[in-house]
Amino acid sequence: MSYRYGRSRWASAISHLARSRFIREIPMSIPKQPWLGHYPITVFVLEALAKELSDNPASEPPRAEKVLFVACAFWAAVAMETLDDYLSGDMIDRLQSARAACVDIGATAVAAVLQRHLDDLPRYADELSAKRLVAGMQTELARAGDDMDELIAHYAANGVRDGILSG
Repeated sequence: MSYRYGRSRWASAISHLARSRFIREIPMSIPKQPWLGHYPITVFVLEALAKELSDNPASEPPRAEKVLFVACAFWAAVAMETLDDYLSGDMIDRLQSARAACVDIGATAVAAVLQRHLDDLPRYADELSAKRLVAGMQTELARAGDDMDELIAHYAANGVRDGILSG
């Protein structure tokens, strides 16, 4: 898959997703850095799920949908170099959620990087040290070797095919 959706499709998906109670808990931002965006299948499934959630905002999305949302938001933050914004608030919880989502989609190298940084996190008590940790993590994640966009797209496509994601 080589054709991707960029800023306008991502912004559209974010506006739909922002209506969901669950999604409001995941920090997202419009791309600041050049990034080609998620693959079309990923955007298609995200938009369908966002519409479903906006029709029933009080409902808790199934686990597979949470995995997709977290993986997409996390990887967009890495790709746009806004990981520090994504991790603001409860850094440990967001890193654990991102790691679990990466394991579920098959991004073992990215999950390993996240686990190493989770293990190191207690040593970074002050804000400046935490920013250094995030900067180092950003660099390491960019070199991790997993094709996250491809893995996310496969997870979305397989989820629709297997009936665990609506599309």
